[in-house]
Amino acid sequence: MVRAVSILVLAASLLACEVGVYSTTGVGVATEPWSSEPSPMPGWSLQGRARDAYAAEVDPEAPRDGHGTIRVHPTADAGGAYATYMTSLDAAPFRGRRAHAVVFVRTQGVTGRGDVWVRAQAAGPPADGPGLATSIARLAANADFTRYELTIDVPDDAAQVQLGVGLGGPGMLWLDGVRVEAQ
Repeated sequence: MVRAVSILVLAASLLACEVGVYSTTGVGVATEPWSSEPSPMPGWSLQGRARDAYAAEVDPEAPRDGHGTIRVHPTADAGGAYATYMTSLDAAPFRGRRAHAVVFVRTQGVTGRGDVWVRAQAAGPPADGPGLATSIARLAANADFTRYELTIDVPDDAAQVQLGVGLGGPGMLWLDGVRVEAQ
């Protein structure tokens, strides 16, 4: 049985993007903000070379399960460069175990790179790249909300478990129902 450690539900006129972080260890899992930029979800931010050409915002017009979702979309021509909307979790509750992430993603007009991913990062590696362990799923160009499940084995020397959705080029994606569990 998975014990809920922390559940965040955001509101913006309607509830927006249900997010849960779970652990079977009973240890709290805290998100760490990556930047001071405003974000519709605490602890999440836009990262990557093209982060300034994308936005993430609550979209009450694209509901899932009766609440608004988070939309990620370009605001300028990024020239095909990639940006990711991501969060970073303390790896302590996951070390030596599996991190299992569930994310519901909807896409529209994604003609370049579109993906959802989870990875384990050590304390000192570059912020980009595969890290110590990575699972990635490519997104369809156009799809209704689809459940993506990603699992990685988290090494004992992992400092963070990171989760994100990304775009490189035109199109939009929406996310909701984010959950990360230590198994």
